[in-house]
Amino acid sequence: MHVCACGCGRPACRLGASRRIWDELEGGVGLTLRPAASRCCGHHAIVPRRQHESLRDGGALETVAAPCSRRVRSPVMLKRAVWCVPIAAVLLSACATSEPRPRSQWPAYPPPVPGGGVYSTSSPTPPPPPLPAFVRLTILDATIRVSKIDGSKWDGLPGEKVSPTVIAGLARALGASNPYTAVIGVLGSVSFGVTERPEPFGFADLLSNQGNQRLTLNADRDTLTPIWQGPPSWSHVPLGPNTRIRISLWDKDLVNHDPIGVAELNAEHLAAALHARQVYQVRVAEQDNGQILFIGISVMAE
Repeated sequence: MHVCACGCGRPACRLGASRRIWDELEGGVGLTLRPAASRCCGHHAIVPRRQHESLRDGGALETVAAPCSRRVRSPVMLKRAVWCVPIAAVLLSACATSEPRPRSQWPAYPPPVPGGGVYSTSSPTPPPPPLPAFVRLTILDATIRVSKIDGSKWDGLPGEKVSPTVIAGLARALGASNPYTAVIGVLGSVSFGVTERPEPFGFADLLSNQGNQRLTLNADRDTLTPIWQGPPSWSHVPLGPNTRIRISLWDKDLVNHDPIGVAELNAEHLAAALHARQVYQVRVAEQDNGQILFIGISVMAE
């Protein structure tokens, strides 16, 4: 037990210290502690208790405690420091003996992008091929709604309605990931009478900078998926932003023909059909009264 040299009688330090340091204290060597490491008044040296008692009784200190900036550390902390030295030496030797990888084994990075930014790691989408100056347009088929817009049958008796279950199934098919295939599946699963399906006919108008060119559309009777006879087509059509096709269809009756609907295909539809390189079904269910669902076309470069 050691006390403060000022004579206050408080313990000089309540922290552990090594035996060597205490031996120095017992031998008459004073050690100044920092205020954070002692419980004394904070600015005096520590001395053994027997020297403190002689000081309190009027005796004089033989060895004056000199200020010291060293900090008393516990034996546990000293042991940890002893273990850290060989570990650090091993790590440094490993780093010194390791050989750097050759440049050929370095990871490959893309070159810097001009103007800043980074390259995408995914494969870039190639740009579409340029559009030809002239194409051949063919109108192949159409897909018609299972009922009129009010739910009545096309050629049924007045007041006859198509089942709401069938109409709801058609609406779900239009929201499928492949709506055309789903709609054809619904129409193929419905049983119709001979007089319940329309007899579609109509006209196809090519609208471009060269004027209006009209073709007639005729198909088999009693069908919701008419395939146009011919098929009607135009050649040497300039594929420009103003090129459009307008389809107008009716249901043929004895007296009055019931209108089925009107749909237009724009230059974007024609370009998509050209790039598809096959029959392309253009969805037009959101146009006009919604009774024409799809128009099948073919576009080929000339």
